[in-house]
Amino acid sequence: ELLKIADKLFGDFIKLRDSNEQGVIICPCCGLPFSLKDKNPDGTPVVQTLHFVSRSVYSLRFLPENSAAGNDKCNLMMHLNPYGKEYVNYRKKLVNTIGEVKVAEMEGARRNINKLTVEYLKEIIEKYKPSTVENAKLK
Repeated sequence: ELLKIADKLFGDFIKLRDSNEQGVIICPCCGLPFSLKDKNPDGTPVVQTLHFVSRSVYSLRFLPENSAAGNDKCNLMMHLNPYGKEYVNYRKKLVNTIGEVKVAEMEGARRNINKLTVEYLKEIIEKYKPSTVENAKLK
């Protein structure tokens, strides 16, 4: 249950961080704009939190540099084809933003074995809950 809450709060933070005043993001994979309000025909949101290195790598799951708001189709393609064009485009954007060394370090973390603890999840929830995020913006 804590993991679901932490994922939701972190995802909301990433989407807010990556959107402009109109609530529009630019997908790091395809470069197209999407509104946070966009919905698929089934009602699911078009904008999702993408993880450069899979969120199954727990040490990077809640790392802001490893995450971006993007569209659900690109997110699916990154999952289905981990080294396809979506991944390549996302990687280029990351290299331009945080540098080749940091990107390579994140890619290398795929091999690490790590676990999520209850204490860590509680820290993530506290860090990304809306009141904490708003206070951080005011500083």
